[in-house]
Amino acid sequence: MPPAAPRAPAREAVTASGRARPSYSRWPVGGERAGGAPYNDRSITASGGNATMTIRAFAGSLAVTCAFLAAAPPATAQKAVLIVRHGERQDDSEDTPLSAAGRARAERLASALRDAGVTAIFATQWQRTGQTVAPLATALKLPIQQVHSDDIDGLVATLRAKHAGGIVLVASHSGSAPKILAALGVPGPVQLGDDEFDNLFVVVPGAGPAPTFLRLHY
Repeated sequence: MPPAAPRAPAREAVTASGRARPSYSRWPVGGERAGGAPYNDRSITASGGNATMTIRAFAGSLAVTCAFLAAAPPATAQKAVLIVRHGERQDDSEDTPLSAAGRARAERLASALRDAGVTAIFATQWQRTGQTVAPLATALKLPIQQVHSDDIDGLVATLRAKHAGGIVLVASHSGSAPKILAALGVPGPVQLGDDEFDNLFVVVPGAGPAPTFLRLHY
């Protein structure tokens, strides 16, 4: 029997109790898994287990997971807030569009979340965030609501006041995504490197002071 292929390092998820729980890691691009199946960016695996699923299948289960975890949230909370950084930049100009790699990532995001039950989509004033969520917005026929990248408090207030009970996607930046997570009650600073574009943060409010938090990759 051929040896099992290595998996990508797992990221930890933090629960309201402060305990770490398994998160999800993507298989590296290229190569083959044991048995000859190719690795690709449309497969993810749960750390601590051997089961894999397509990213679309995972997204379909995300809505069920969010509904279960948010069975008794505060009346003003969302079922879940999904936060991504924009895709890869074309250049270093202030309002750069996405590069070809960034546009491909936007399509992967749309594929991942098409069945996740997203009810509202937000992006900042910079075009790269709008372009990151545009394929999903088009698929779901949802408007892209604009929020200033510095207005973290305004964004969180809007989510709580106008999107209670919804699953909201927010496209942000490497500097603002950690601030949004902190404003939503995620404990501890979340680090996001300048070269990281594949994070999908899932925040599920609960009855306690801290939400359930998952750090996924797409």
